[in-house]
Amino acid sequence: MKKVILTAVLTICMATVAQADMTETLVVNEVAGTFVDTIDFHQGSGWLYKDYVTISQGNNLEYSHNLNAGPDGLDIPTSNLVTNATLELRLKDDENDNYDYNTFWHWFDYDNREYVWLGLDGGTLVEIGEMDTQNYSTVIGLELLNDDGVLGVDIAVVNNMGTADIRLDYSKLSGEYAVVPVPGAILLGLLGLSAAGIKLRKHA
Repeated sequence: MKKVILTAVLTICMATVAQADMTETLVVNEVAGTFVDTIDFHQGSGWLYKDYVTISQGNNLEYSHNLNAGPDGLDIPTSNLVTNATLELRLKDDENDNYDYNTFWHWFDYDNREYVWLGLDGGTLVEIGEMDTQNYSTVIGLELLNDDGVLGVDIAVVNNMGTADIRLDYSKLSGEYAVVPVPGAILLGLLGLSAAGIKLRKHA
């Protein structure tokens, strides 16, 4: 059985834009034991609508993936535990600012390259490299999810001129989970094994 949870639209306040919205969609497949939690970023309306949020230098973007969201979300760590997870970011670079040694104009656009830094669950920001329009993926440590089912994400962008900006289309957290046996079930299982052992010994 597949379950789909749509959370409310949240608002992010940033210095670069008046308001940016994010819509989080969690899809849990109980049969396969998988989950996909997607946050889509957008801003504006009408002809001003954009299907991304812009992150500028000096204005980090912070948000969270919540695997427990909604009435049918996972229950971590009480009933479920994540067994593997991957975070995927869809980044969009501004045009005409890629550094290219083969052109004369590289002297003018050298410092406009974007270097993206990523922090998870309040951890230290780590540079993930120069980013163009591309998908970036990284494996998530299970300890970051199995404490409370929430993954905090912090994204920053920098360059030498202080003019870096990059667009984020979506953030997707996907992976697999397992059901945690309840204590009663474990006890019944142990009692069953014990009874079977006694029965076998009687017939030995």
